[in-house]
Amino acid sequence: REALSTVSNLNVQRENLGQQKMFFVMGLDAGEVAYGNVGGIERLDFTAIGRTVNRASRLVDLAKDLEITVAISSTCAGNLSCELSHVGSHFLRGFDEAIEVYSL
Repeated sequence: REALSTVSNLNVQRENLGQQKMFFVMGLDAGEVAYGNVGGIERLDFTAIGRTVNRASRLVDLAKDLEITVAISSTCAGNLSCELSHVGSHFLRGFDEAIEVYSL
């Protein structure tokens, strides 16, 4: 919610300066991830990988398709205490089963 508020405030400033508004979406999931340095001598990146990371990425794509700012998996939603809206059951690319998705 803080990130949404910050972007909204920045967009007011950008609009006053005649600049284009910023747009962003988030995909939130909960679960295990592997993280650390990946690569070799020529190129080394710190990254997170795993099923949870992939699902969060697919939730970003879904948020864009649904034209919502935040897409939250039921796994993540179960860990939150704020009020959420159910936006349906959706299949995510690369996953066999549909998941329940929520938003703020």
